[in-house]
Amino acid sequence: MYVEESHLKQLFRDYIRTSVVMNDHIIDVLFHSFCGILFPIRIVYGGEYIRCRVCYFMIQESGSGKGQSMKALKYLLWKLLPRYKVFMLNTTTDAALIGSPDINEKAEKKQSRLLTKKDVLLWDEGSLLLKSTPNAENLQDIVQSATDEPGKIGKALKDGEIEGSTHTTIIAGSYFEDNIKYQVLRKGFFQRMFLTYKEFTDAERLEIQKLLGNLECSTSYIERKKLETAILKELHEVYHYQYGTPWGAYKLINHPEDVKKYFSDECVKFYKKDIMYQYLDRRQRTLETFWNRARMMALKIAAQNAYLHHRDYTTTEDMEYSFNLLKKYHITGIKELLNNLSDKKEEYVKIDKQSEKELVLQYIGTLNQEKGKEILTKDLIEFVQKIKDKREAGNGKLYLGRNKVLEIVNELIEEGRIEATMQGKSKLLKVKSQIK
Repeated sequence: MYVEESHLKQLFRDYIRTSVVMNDHIIDVLFHSFCGILFPIRIVYGGEYIRCRVCYFMIQESGSGKGQSMKALKYLLWKLLPRYKVFMLNTTTDAALIGSPDINEKAEKKQSRLLTKKDVLLWDEGSLLLKSTPNAENLQDIVQSATDEPGKIGKALKDGEIEGSTHTTIIAGSYFEDNIKYQVLRKGFFQRMFLTYKEFTDAERLEIQKLLGNLECSTSYIERKKLETAILKELHEVYHYQYGTPWGAYKLINHPEDVKKYFSDECVKFYKKDIMYQYLDRRQRTLETFWNRARMMALKIAAQNAYLHHRDYTTTEDMEYSFNLLKKYHITGIKELLNNLSDKKEEYVKIDKQSEKELVLQYIGTLNQEKGKEILTKDLIEFVQKIKDKREAGNGKLYLGRNKVLEIVNELIEEGRIEATMQGKSKLLKVKSQIK
C-alpha cells in the first residue's frame, strides 16, 4: 500500500503534460530529478552524507518528447533558481565541463567549468556522449564521476590535475543508436543515472500525432503558466522552499530499523526475481552492475518521498514506492536496452573448467526462473544442446555433451551450490539461492 501521491507531483505531471503526450514514464522520473534539484535533504550512505539528486538519461526515438520535457523543466526551474544555474547544451567539451589550467579568470567564458557552476545541465542531444571518439570518452569519464556520489570530479593533464566537487544534476536524452555498446555500459556511464528506454508501436506513434495536434492548437501555454504558478505556490507555502540552503543545514532523512530490514529483505527478493539468471551471456554482469547502483537510487527516492509527506524518516511505504518505480522504469528499461545488444553472436571458444561450472549453474538458475520450480536433469541437457545449436552461449562457448553436464552437476551438488532430489531415476535440480 503506497502513501498517497503528493499534490506537488500531481501538479508537476499536469505541467509537463502541457508539452509532452503519451510519455508518463518521463514525467514520473523527471519529477524525482526535479525534487533532487530543489529539496535540501540528504541521507547517509556507506558512511557518507550524500545529496538525493537523481540524474536521468532517457533513450527513445526522435519526436517523442525528450527535448520538450527538458525545455518545460528548464522554464520551471528558471522561476526557482537563478537562471545562470540551469544550462541546456547541444554540444560541449571536457574542458567546458571541468575547466582547464590556463583559464584567465577575467576572460573566462560562461560555458566553462559547468560542473562547478551549474545546478542543472540538460543535454538535449545526449547522443554526443555515446560516441566512440577520444573526446567523447573523456566526456563519458567526467560525466560518470560527476553523477557518482559524492560528486568528485577530476582530469589528468600533462602539467598536473584539475580536481573539484559537483552537485550538478545531469539530465540527457538520446535516440537508440549503434554507439550504445557494451564498452559504454561496462564503463559505468549509465549505471549512475536513472535510465529509461522506450520503443513506440505504430499505433502509439499515430496516437501521439493526433494528441500533439490537439496540444499544438490548444491554449496549453496559458494552462502551463497557471500550473507553473500553482507549483511555485505549493513549493513556497507547503515546503517553504528557498534557494541556497547551506549544505550543513540540509535535513537528514533517517531510515528506522524496521525500514532498514524491509529494504534489505526487498533487495534480496528483487535481486532473486529480477536480476539473477536473466541472461546467459555477458549482459548478465552488466545488469548486475546496474543493480548495485540502483540500491542507492532506491534510498534516494524513498527519502524524497518522505520529505514530500513532511517526514524526516522513511517508511516501508516509501521504500515500496521506490522499488516499484525502479522496477517499472529503470530495470525494465535496462533489460530492453540489453535485449537490443544481443544480436551479435560470438564465436565458440574454449573456456576453463571453472567457467563451465559457473555457466551450467547459471543455466540451472535460468530454467528454475522460467519454470518456477525444480528442473529434471534431462531438461538441463536438452537446454544446453539447444544453446549450442543456436550458438548463443556467452562468456565463452561450451562444447558440453551429456556426460560432461552430468559430471558438472554432481560437482555442484557436492559443493552444496544446488539442491538435488530424486524423481524415479532422474534428479530434480534447483539452485539453492532460488529456494525460498
